[in-house]
Amino acid sequence: MGRRFHRRAGVEPKELKKVSFYSHISPSRIHTYQCYIDRALELCPILEFEEDDFRLHELIAEAVSKDSLSELDFEIMRLQYIFADKRLREKCRHFWAERVTSSKKADFFPTPWSIISTMFSEYGRSACLHEQVCASPGRESTQQ
Repeated sequence: MGRRFHRRAGVEPKELKKVSFYSHISPSRIHTYQCYIDRALELCPILEFEEDDFRLHELIAEAVSKDSLSELDFEIMRLQYIFADKRLREKCRHFWAERVTSSKKADFFPTPWSIISTMFSEYGRSACLHEQVCASPGRESTQQ
């Protein structure tokens, strides 16, 4: 069996920690991500996502269609904010996109790689089977 490379970064999985998850985002686009992060946080207070789920999905669709932002990058940035230290994240709220894209070391929020590995871990995959929140083998994605 051949070596498997990470499609996004073009590196072997054990080298992923050396690659910045957001390295493909140009500095000029970070402000656009920040605008949508601000709007998402205004729409959906941290623990009230179910009530505002539809509006959040509309906002993400707008970010993708109107400003050509990556849905994955936007969601990961938002999740990093949610899982960040509550006190410290408020201090960085208005420059969150810049903060997470320029972070090179352990910080007060999880790395994109740790969020992705958790989502696709055995636990994350089993949650997807029950909640249908992401695509899994043998099931269609809920996203169009």
